[in-house]
Amino acid sequence: MTADRPMVSGPGNAGPPRPTAANFYDLGDAEKVKFSENETAATLAHLDKLLRDLDELGAAVDDPDGLVSLSLGFDGHLVEIRLADAIGKVMTNIELENRLNRLFAAGTEGVTGLRAEFWEEAAGDIDL
Repeated sequence: MTADRPMVSGPGNAGPPRPTAANFYDLGDAEKVKFSENETAATLAHLDKLLRDLDELGAAVDDPDGLVSLSLGFDGHLVEIRLADAIGKVMTNIELENRLNRLFAAGTEGVTGLRAEFWEEAAGDIDL
């Protein structure tokens, strides 16, 4: 390895050079089919990974008093809500509703930010 040329290794360097769209039309019919099959398989594998990663996104929001907490999924849907046993003795229904609304708003804001970061990173992974 030289100072101006780092040594690169990995799956991208193994085997013969991969055809690109620029020289696709120079390939024979069998090579075109193989190229298309490989590209389709790689694209589907990438999409599967994105869906798995997206499914893992979510937000958990806890009340500062520790009485209420909730979890939201990647699309902002409510996954879980937890209430302390003594909640009815500590606050009224309206107070509980207001607290849940604040927590839900904070969780939605968090999930929206996570989703935006996810899509920004996913867009950076696309090879054009």
